[in-house]
Amino acid sequence: MDNFKQINDQYGHIEGNKVLKVVAAALKNSCRGSDYVARMGGDEFVVILPGIKGPAVAQRVEQLANFAVAEARLQTGLDLSISIGHALFPEDGDNAEELLSAADRAMYKAKAANPERLKSQRNWAEWAERAERAQGSAAIQ
Repeated sequence: MDNFKQINDQYGHIEGNKVLKVVAAALKNSCRGSDYVARMGGDEFVVILPGIKGPAVAQRVEQLANFAVAEARLQTGLDLSISIGHALFPEDGDNAEELLSAADRAMYKAKAANPERLKSQRNWAEWAERAERAQGSAAIQ
């Protein structure tokens, strides 16, 4: 997830964990039984999609990202952005370390090219303002 640190900084780790759980569940629920979803740490997830090859990989990865973003918007009200890098076996590596490294490089390249990242930053700032106003209203009553 792009700019995820801002959620933890502005709303605390409990809210950040809620967002992580929503995204994780969305990824898991949109995968096949043979797929594997894991959180690598922080705001990074790995999804292993056995049997998908060629152009179908990019299409499937895009579907997963879109579903996770839509589910996060529905459950949290946030417009998240997700940058994805993918790697193919054996084209990008013949072991887990090489594949993760190739996917990681591709993800950072996607992050640098993703204008939606800026949109998510603005969205979180607006969310913070609404939350502060709501807390102020609750304190007055």
